[in-house]
Amino acid sequence: VRLPRYSFANEHNTIASLGLTRRFSEKLEWAIELRGTRSDAGDIFVHLPEEDIGYRRLDHKLEASSQLGILALGGKNTLTASLASLMKGKARFRPAYFLPTRLEANEALLSLKAEHERPLAGGEAGLTLAYDRIVVPESQQEKYERFEANTLRGSLAYGYKFSDRFAVLAETGLTTISGDEISDKVKRTRPYLRTEAEVKATDRIAFGAGFSQDYALFDPDDPIAEFHRRWQLVMKSRLTDKVGLNLALQRVHKDWIYYN
Repeated sequence: VRLPRYSFANEHNTIASLGLTRRFSEKLEWAIELRGTRSDAGDIFVHLPEEDIGYRRLDHKLEASSQLGILALGGKNTLTASLASLMKGKARFRPAYFLPTRLEANEALLSLKAEHERPLAGGEAGLTLAYDRIVVPESQQEKYERFEANTLRGSLAYGYKFSDRFAVLAETGLTTISGDEISDKVKRTRPYLRTEAEVKATDRIAFGAGFSQDYALFDPDDPIAEFHRRWQLVMKSRLTDKVGLNLALQRVHKDWIYYN
């Protein structure tokens, strides 16, 4: 990603991943994925009338996930566990008016999710229970004002295909956040929503729209968490049998979750 006006904010990402899937039987499948990301990026530190003081930072993220799929209870059951660790480097200022220094804490996200999907009334229904916990080194919490928290979500979903060209999906439930440092003024439990619709204009072009809202814990702008409301429009095209082109327009509204 290049930003001509602020060259110090150019972003360079290198990603490596390794995955393995093992099918033990027609009813049991297991998958594991390992992923590493090297991110060299920057941002504005101070905006002054005469000049902008920016910085660059080298971050590393390691992710591991495991998924178990079981056909039972009249449908498909999926258990997923994942861990993502974000190790943030020191900021190198440009111009170099300050010595390299750490600006943010390291953090890790633990995620556990259980899902059940089954046919229902010509469509497909689903039940999801998800738990996320953000972990921050104790020695860095007060210094960088980044604190631990966890979320718990339960939701019901239903998808229906009206024809070969029109399909919809709706998911609703409750999501709640908790943590020792979260302000008492924060609304802890909120509605969880996800809606999607897709229309195939031709055999090669499809249009989609969606809305979702939920808590976000990992690497937010705010020290605790954010509540995201996300709108999205998508155009999908298949240029050839092996080549496709997708365009997406996304708008996100963020509510900051404050600490005491």
